[in-house]
Amino acid sequence: MSENTSTVERGKRVKRCRNIANLSREEMCDERGLNLNTLKGWELGKHGGLSEKGAKKIVARIARAGVKCSVSWLLTGFGEPPMLLHDLVMPEEKPNIAHAEETQIKNELAYFLGSLDKDHASTLKIMDEGMLPFYTPGDYVAGTKRYDEEIMTCLGLIGIAELSNGRCLLRKLRKNPTENRYNLIAINDDYQGHDALLVDIALISFTPILWHRQPRRISIRSMMPAMPKIEEKHREKEALPA
Repeated sequence: MSENTSTVERGKRVKRCRNIANLSREEMCDERGLNLNTLKGWELGKHGGLSEKGAKKIVARIARAGVKCSVSWLLTGFGEPPMLLHDLVMPEEKPNIAHAEETQIKNELAYFLGSLDKDHASTLKIMDEGMLPFYTPGDYVAGTKRYDEEIMTCLGLIGIAELSNGRCLLRKLRKNPTENRYNLIAINDDYQGHDALLVDIALISFTPILWHRQPRRISIRSMMPAMPKIEEKHREKEALPA
């Protein structure tokens, strides 16, 4: 069994799904088919950990709370990670070009991940403006996770920070005076989110960026008809007979 499919790692992914769905354990189990003690065992990696049958129950439960996730990701760490449904745009709502480009990006990402140690690969679709102008919402980034003492080698770098609650976000890494604690910084001075500066944070992992892809963005200006230049108007006016 690889580290990524261990009972403990599966438990961390269950907890991450629950946190993204903003559900307590009691709320998570306020549905037929989920037992509180069983859920606790899954999250703690006890009694054999999460099974495929249990993963299907988790996926169904968080879907009712507005979160989409794949059974494969829960069990192995690979596949569709948890994402809020309101952040997803159905293909039929997208222009064909945009949908085709997103498919191409995902294919490129899959090819890149194939060159990494699959047990330590990390990917993220950026959702906030904290790292503008270099990283924009909608960009995809990926790299190889660093754990424990290896995180210290990433100080000063921008990367994917995996927090102790399972949440991932792109930030610049700084050392906190407390041992094994870190500060995470948004480089965009205009970003006002509550997570612009996170201090004294414990990290599960930190991933320096090795791969970055920006979807094509269509400028509104480029879609407008060209306007005649002011100088040309003046020349035309001067050329008119008195």
